Amino acid sequence: MPDALAQRAQAIVADQSVTLGTTESYPLPGVTTLLRVEPRVWNRDPQGNLVQGCFRTVGIYLPADTPLATEAVTAPSHDELNTTVEVLTAVSLVGGMIAAVAAWANRRKKRR
Repeated sequence: MPDALAQRAQAIVADQSVTLGTTESYPLPGVTTLLRVEPRVWNRDPQGNLVQGCFRTVGIYLPADTPLATEAVTAPSHDELNTTVEVLTAVSLVGGMIAAVAAWANRRKKRR
């Protein structure tokens, strides 16, 4: 990542007057990137360990056909994708079951 782009991203994150969702175009040689201020529920500390919390970050977006974008983005492996789908499906099913039980209990209370 070019230093100037990294410095601009850090400046945007540090400026608390810049609201979440703000986007900014940043020109690079031959391509224009998009910087977007986004919330994130995790980050990495200086040692590279995962830290949970509420963080402001800048997402850097490149057009899909640029060499930088195709080199930087790697598809998840088949096993990683299956695991993600399985976890999301399980969470969705559990949430639906909890909502259904709560609605059923609420109807029973109203009948009494």
